[in-house]
Amino acid sequence: MSQSTLSHPVRAPVRKVLYALFFQPAVVFVLRNEPWGRAFRLFALVSLLCGAAMSGVRVPRIMAAARDWAGWFGKRVAPVWVEKGELHWDRPKQLPATLRRQGWRFDFSPKKTPLPPPEQLGPETQGLWVTPDAVRFWWRAEGGRLGQTVLFQDGKLLGKVPLSDIAGDGRVTLTPDRIESEAVTRIRPWLVVYVLFGAVRVLFEGLFYTFVFALIPALMRSPLVTGGFRRLLTLYTFAAVPPMIVATVYATLDLPYLEHALIFVIGLVVYLSIATRAAARAAASGAD
Repeated sequence: MSQSTLSHPVRAPVRKVLYALFFQPAVVFVLRNEPWGRAFRLFALVSLLCGAAMSGVRVPRIMAAARDWAGWFGKRVAPVWVEKGELHWDRPKQLPATLRRQGWRFDFSPKKTPLPPPEQLGPETQGLWVTPDAVRFWWRAEGGRLGQTVLFQDGKLLGKVPLSDIAGDGRVTLTPDRIESEAVTRIRPWLVVYVLFGAVRVLFEGLFYTFVFALIPALMRSPLVTGGFRRLLTLYTFAAVPPMIVATVYATLDLPYLEHALIFVIGLVVYLSIATRAAARAAASGAD
């Protein structure tokens, strides 16, 4: 496809614009005459799809990890039940007791036992402090302090929602199998939020770097600024589309060393360099 195909780029379908951006980088100097809104819509569409894809490929691993942790916890503690507003468990029977796994610490203590100071919680960076009347999630904050939040207290989830409102009155028992199934059921709705958040994060991250890179030649009064900053920003926004796709492919392959944002930045610099040289060659051959 020649650049004449995009002589009226506003009429060109998205697939032809994408093809030209990948295989005829100099076309960005034609596309900079387009409204910035069109460049933004294309970049936003590509970025949202890329962000959703990056998060989506991690969903099976998150589900597998949830099953693994729930199965591990259930085999060592279950059955677990709540009766008269208090938490009970089958194991460990001797209290206090501690379980450890992959940097997490799970302490089981008698009723009303307070969370100890940080130096008594070993080398782990986060964990659960479990007593019959409360379950607290704790983590090591800055300055050696402990951050904590209440997950269950006095028969209420998060210290606010009565368990009876969810499970009804009477005894609620969680067997090892039910712990695993409940973990999967509870985490599933949050995976949608996780994918959406990943999509929006990639979009705003890409826009930020694109704007910063467009601002540099503007501040340096580069010849690229001919026609004003809006045209320059349009050029950079179109130019950011191929690097976004390449960076996403790299990230979804789970390759080591480089993160998505760094690949995107490197790709944008390389792409602009290639596009500038291609445009210079085209101008030179046209002059001949």
